[in-house]
Amino acid sequence: MKKLGWLVIAAAVVAPLASVADAEACGGAIWRESNERPKAKPTPAALVAKAEKSMEDGKGDVAVKTVLEAYPKLEKAAAGKDAMANRALRLAAVAAVRSNGDQSVVGAKAPVSYFDYDYGQDVNVPAKLQAPKTAEDRTARLEWSIKALRSLHEQSPNNPTITGELGEALAATPGHETEALELLSQLSDKDLLGTPQAYSALARLRFQQGLTKKSAEALQRCNAMTNKPAVCGPQLPTNPA
Repeated sequence: MKKLGWLVIAAAVVAPLASVADAEACGGAIWRESNERPKAKPTPAALVAKAEKSMEDGKGDVAVKTVLEAYPKLEKAAAGKDAMANRALRLAAVAAVRSNGDQSVVGAKAPVSYFDYDYGQDVNVPAKLQAPKTAEDRTARLEWSIKALRSLHEQSPNNPTITGELGEALAATPGHETEALELLSQLSDKDLLGTPQAYSALARLRFQQGLTKKSAEALQRCNAMTNKPAVCGPQLPTNPA
């Protein structure tokens, strides 16, 4: 009888302990499940908007890395029906031009994102931009920008902003100066150049052609549009021509 009593007591003690263990196991499983779910990735629209803000802030390298997060294969892209992808393409092309090829999707290592189930957290390795190693590499990056912006221009031939950016790209790339001067001059004559960078490119091209007076006029327009002297470049001689 005494032995039976001990068995009853033991059973009474073990049962609650088993219930606690089961509850902890269940709770742990729930915790793991809730923490092992990858977070939703930002949408392409959110990433492109973020990249555009970075460009406005003068952070072209950050902008390029961000659009690569949205479109890892942007280097192979051309203008298409996806308006958001077109915005990303345009931004990447302009960033390369305004950095003289330093900030480019060409040759960049694509970003990598995955969920680490061991640590229960997202891991994001950002894109890595590659600096051009030779003058030829630099020119190739600028040529890529021309190709990208030309495809956008062909899709929207009456968009003066894109036309001006194409003119910038042409002006920055050896062998395209004549076309660049024609495009930028046409826009300037209609008062449709919308950026100081475009006026800076026009001033440089006109100066190279010996049109110093018109060059000075373009440079004056550039300086009126920005408080950053580096954008417009050095002040050029103004001998009438």
